[in-house]
Amino acid sequence: MEHILLTWLRASPGRRFLLIIAGRLSGIHGWKREHMPIACQLIDDSTVIIRFDGSERLTISGATGVSLHPDGELSVQDAREVRFTWCSDEDPTKDCEEIFTKVGKVIAFSRTDDLYTTSMGFGITEDKLVLLR
Repeated sequence: MEHILLTWLRASPGRRFLLIIAGRLSGIHGWKREHMPIACQLIDDSTVIIRFDGSERLTISGATGVSLHPDGELSVQDAREVRFTWCSDEDPTKDCEEIFTKVGKVIAFSRTDDLYTTSMGFGITEDKLVLLR
């Protein structure tokens, strides 16, 4: 998995990606909806951390089926939890985040940002849990 991540990172300098988690366009905050990867790290063989320009961080816990596609997309087939974190536009000392926790075939979702806090559950309809395209 580490080889795939490093190959993707090296092939992506200056490229911006949309982040799609459980079929939802994710990580939209203010004017910035695309993210440029600058570093990645593999912890304990199944936790992936991707850092983006700015303060964004994507943590994928229990990642399986990580693959690199010929067009440069990176996908993760499945994971226990996906967390996207960014620095608040209103208060630079505050983190905002989206958390997707897989419970069987359902995703428990929560989001905390400058405007609101929300949570909900929804069914999985996509064959890839995380996609950076």
